[in-house]
Amino acid sequence: MPHELPEYPFQRLCLDIMTFRSKDFLVVMDSYSKWVEIFKLNSKKCLEIVSKLKLLFASYGVPNIIVSDNSPFNSAEVHAFCKMYNIEWKTSSPHFPQSNGQSEIAVKISKDILRKAHLLNRDYVDLLAEYRATPIPSLGYSPSEIMMGRLIKTKILINNDNLQPIKNLGIMHDELKKKMLEKQERTKAYFDKKCKIEKPFIEKENVLIRDKDKWVKGQILNQTKYPRSYDVQLQSGSVVRRNTFHLKHTNIMFRQEQTDNFDDFFDRKGGKRVNNEIEVEIQPPILQEEGSNPRNDNEINISLDLTGR
Repeated sequence: MPHELPEYPFQRLCLDIMTFRSKDFLVVMDSYSKWVEIFKLNSKKCLEIVSKLKLLFASYGVPNIIVSDNSPFNSAEVHAFCKMYNIEWKTSSPHFPQSNGQSEIAVKISKDILRKAHLLNRDYVDLLAEYRATPIPSLGYSPSEIMMGRLIKTKILINNDNLQPIKNLGIMHDELKKKMLEKQERTKAYFDKKCKIEKPFIEKENVLIRDKDKWVKGQILNQTKYPRSYDVQLQSGSVVRRNTFHLKHTNIMFRQEQTDNFDDFFDRKGGKRVNNEIEVEIQPPILQEEGSNPRNDNEINISLDLTGR
């Protein structure tokens, strides 16, 4: 499900961390102008990321919304930073980074720039500037024109007349919003055609939740504020957030695991404690009639193996 369209440059940013040739980079894309920033990181620690964002905000202002995946951005330092700057930080569903599609696009663009710079033995910042000055086919304007209202100068020769500020910025932004809306509607139509209409999940519904290469039992607690995302309680009692891609409807009963008190357990079994040791009376086995099923179907542990699918 697509995010709501931004109304102006730097209103919403998409973030991700990528690795290229054993080096880590922070990638930032403005959702409105498609302006991209690439920061080389000394570490993935939150304080390092926050310091890069402060430099970015000093140049272009503070955004209203930041969208990223959970790790490593879901930390106390990041939450404090957002509160200080009055930023709403949204995260994609765990194990489903596809829900933050623009970050994936930004990473692809950034890796293409770094790869080309490596092959040509050039500084990647020069190629990044060329990207910012190149018109986006679907929008008809370059990121710099949308972001700054003018085309930026790069090492590529250009007539100075083309570097003049755009006179009718209002008309340009109206055109952009129309094109963005049309593209979003096409994307939604394609998605709806490709994916069947999903039956919504309801509170306390028993579900199967994908855990790596298997499915385990869970129960829906509530729908989160994020699209197609739910809080799910596992049998262990822990609560996780998952996209509907990782959930399945099921009639299998959900039962939360409980840790029994040993004294209560042995009391129920008729045991007694002697010198701080437990003695339990051993009951003879119950013989089953031929053809009967001794197994209780309600106690079957469901684990659907997805390997090879």
